[in-house]
Amino acid sequence: MTADFTEVKDKFRKLVGYDNFKVTFVKKNGERRVMKATMNFDFYVPEEIMPKPKTEEELDEKKRKEISDPHVTVWDLDKKAFRKINLTTLEGDIELLKDEEV
Repeated sequence: MTADFTEVKDKFRKLVGYDNFKVTFVKKNGERRVMKATMNFDFYVPEEIMPKPKTEEELDEKKRKEISDPHVTVWDLDKKAFRKINLTTLEGDIELLKDEEV
């Protein structure tokens, strides 16, 4: 049976909302990483980098695949690029950042 990460992802999204946050996790290569990030894509991501809107069919396929995927997409505030965080490798607490900490 495949794991369903929908609830975990929903909790993460509700926790961080559109705030900036700092999170520690373990990368695929085993390296520990601390990242300042956001899910407020409309505010931080340049328009030319934003993904194009998807068709209904593409959205349905994405939702189907996302159920068993423990990763969430975020915007790395330091590297100014999209990154994925594996929610199963989070370490410690997620720290919400004030604007001056970004």
